[in-house]
Amino acid sequence: MEKPVLDEDEVLVVEDIEEIIDLGISNPNVWRVLVVDDDADMHHVTRLVLSDFKFQNRPLELISAYTGKEAYDILAKPNDIALVLLDVVMETEDAGLVLTRQIREQLKNQLVRIVLRTGQSGKAPETEVVAEYDINDYKDKSELTVQKLRTTVISSLRAYSNLLEMHQNLKQRESHDQVQSEYVSTVNHELRTPLTSIHGALGLLASETLVALPPTARNLVKVALRNSERLSNLLSDIIDVEKIASGTLSLDLQRVDLVGLSKICLSDNEIFATQKQIRYVLADPVVPIWVMVDANRVQQIFANLLSNAVRFSPQASEIQIRLLEQGDYVRVEIQDFGTGIPAAYHPNIFHRFAQTSAGDSRPQKGTGLGLSICKALVQLMDGEIGFESVEHQGSTFWFTLPIFGKIDD
Repeated sequence: MEKPVLDEDEVLVVEDIEEIIDLGISNPNVWRVLVVDDDADMHHVTRLVLSDFKFQNRPLELISAYTGKEAYDILAKPNDIALVLLDVVMETEDAGLVLTRQIREQLKNQLVRIVLRTGQSGKAPETEVVAEYDINDYKDKSELTVQKLRTTVISSLRAYSNLLEMHQNLKQRESHDQVQSEYVSTVNHELRTPLTSIHGALGLLASETLVALPPTARNLVKVALRNSERLSNLLSDIIDVEKIASGTLSLDLQRVDLVGLSKICLSDNEIFATQKQIRYVLADPVVPIWVMVDANRVQQIFANLLSNAVRFSPQASEIQIRLLEQGDYVRVEIQDFGTGIPAAYHPNIFHRFAQTSAGDSRPQKGTGLGLSICKALVQLMDGEIGFESVEHQGSTFWFTLPIFGKIDD
């Protein structure tokens, strides 16, 4: 049988608390372990057992505290303590449990690993303690052999190392996202200024204040005006993509007739279709279909899906649009009869910057952002989005939205 760590022959001198309370700069060459116990023998024995211990080729630096208050003062200072070996009963019967809560809730330290050690397990039953407190392990001192202590330290340091790596990766990503967000904000500002001028000029033309326009020119100016306004909204949406990732994007939800909104979307995007002599065919429902959505976002989704359908459709073809009621949802389908999407690209089609094939012969390609934005917006409105596609036969992109109510004409 292995020898318990409380063997009386295994004793070392305890480190003075005043020598270690100021931990200073992080030392990446050691693992710092805080031993908290009111029994000096436990400090001596722990040092002896772990004196030649290494994990990932790094030795331990053991720091001693004899009360929960001393330990709290150490942990409250900037430190890189990886593990706390913590006695339960010290100045009070629950001092270790109190310190555990202070570490997690007051100091907001979720990284450091905590192993509770007790010589009076009856006062703090193991099952209750493990269930209620954020700790790595709970050990009875009388059963804590040399091997068990070393194994416990290894598993705790490994957990700390993994958590630290995740934390650092998250910080790095947050820093990168911040830089990206600032860049996008700057680009948005630089584009919005000339676009505002364009929109203003188109508005002046559309009002015919300066000169009367022929009917054809008047319609073209109105379409350009609507789309310049949408482009302005899309610039804001680029910023919103960042907000989607952080969960801070807000929607302007309103009760909208999806049938009427669909017709507006088709009209706004018709000029792109007519350039290729493509015809939109809407299977028009006989009654309104009411949904609670952000109308601008739905228009953005339509614009993306319709432009893709036009881009990959042959000249003088048609694109079919269907609104299908399916229980509590309405399903919007946009079907083209163009080149289709190779099966190899199906899994990533809604990812950012997803493209099909750099070597295909299709004349135009998008930015690779449209479908990922569509997916995020549909999901934010409690819907789903997907597609079916067969190469050389065409694609059907669809999205669903929950029906809010239906009123007959």
